Amino acid sequence: MPRTVSVSSFRSWTTRAASWLHSDVAGTDVAAVGYLPRVTDSIIVGERRLDLARGDITTERVDAIANAANEALRGGGGVDGAIHRAAGPGLLAELQRRYPNGTPTGTAVATDAYDLPARWVLHAVGPVWNGGDHAEPELLAAAYGSCLSLADELGARSVAFPAISMGIYGYPPPDGARVAVQTVAAVLRGETGVKIVRFILFSEETYELFADALAEVD
Repeated sequence: MPRTVSVSSFRSWTTRAASWLHSDVAGTDVAAVGYLPRVTDSIIVGERRLDLARGDITTERVDAIANAANEALRGGGGVDGAIHRAAGPGLLAELQRRYPNGTPTGTAVATDAYDLPARWVLHAVGPVWNGGDHAEPELLAAAYGSCLSLADELGARSVAFPAISMGIYGYPPPDGARVAVQTVAAVLRGETGVKIVRFILFSEETYELFADALAEVD
């Protein structure tokens, strides 16, 4: 189950930071800066922050973005395709070189982010919905959790997620939103270096489902 990464295998963050940091926050801790005005719902979990926003995850200026990948890790439609297009061909080349056999459902692997404004891409494989009797909730939670474990290992302080498995994989949106928010909140309550997690959601309907799930967090 691939998840161990060597931080030295990635390009230096300092060589690209200036290309995307706003001048008024350059040199500061990214996790401490709330410079994205699209955030419209936010809660504090322990000493960390969980945000919701509508937008395009490929433009998120965070340390790491999560990709809703498939087991083959070769790109696809939806968010996966959008991230590959925005990152450029180097992303697929790295996946082919480092993960020739892909990664199982419920796991995640990390790559450089190439032409994206993030530092890393965390490729998470969520489950295809098959009625709910094939460990789909556990696998979806594991996909989110694997991303955050990788982020912690890499030293990422801020992570942006799409709604994993809730598109062509057919996961029921209300349940998918609840699993996503509850899993991330549980990680933020524990021992992690991640300070901000932001869900970037495309549609108003999906946003409202995540807002409902966020309201259930204690």
